[in-house]
Amino acid sequence: MYTNTILEEGITYLNITDRCELFFLIDYVFSTRSQISLEENYKNRFKLKQGLDKKELTLILKETQIKIHDLLQEARDYPDNKEFIELNKEEWINKKIKIKKILAMHSEFGTLNITKAKEYPINQLLDFNTAGFVGCLWHGPEKTPSLHFDKKRNKAHCFAGCGDFDSIDIYQKLHNVDFNTALKALS
Repeated sequence: MYTNTILEEGITYLNITDRCELFFLIDYVFSTRSQISLEENYKNRFKLKQGLDKKELTLILKETQIKIHDLLQEARDYPDNKEFIELNKEEWINKKIKIKKILAMHSEFGTLNITKAKEYPINQLLDFNTAGFVGCLWHGPEKTPSLHFDKKRNKAHCFAGCGDFDSIDIYQKLHNVDFNTALKALS
């Protein structure tokens, strides 16, 4: 842990006079133990991890709302730093909007529906031959079918290089629909 003397020397060395920059630096020093640069840490605090569930997103939304409230209070307490605080507040509000959009998708579809849709048997969507192959939907006509059905994983793999596909991908390609429509149809 850093002592106040070390922090003060670092702040003097960096020539920081702005109170908000000072608080951000102290917050950074005490909150992170990684070797990420200050600029990267600043950029990453507004990014959301992929695959968060509804409970985690709700918690992040509450924390974001608290941060926005704190910034409003800071703007009242330190009117000379209002411009910097407003820019910071705007970034937190954008993060809040992103979280709300993701939560709306969770409410409409839910994680369970996506899992259920992916569990839909692919062999009920496509007619595989006795060896478990069918012509690939993602590239032109073939003499020898290249899309293989893996029953254990419930995935189809194209040996011509198109990749792995789940039941949602196949339904989208077969019916030429978007992800949401395929999800509703399969779950």
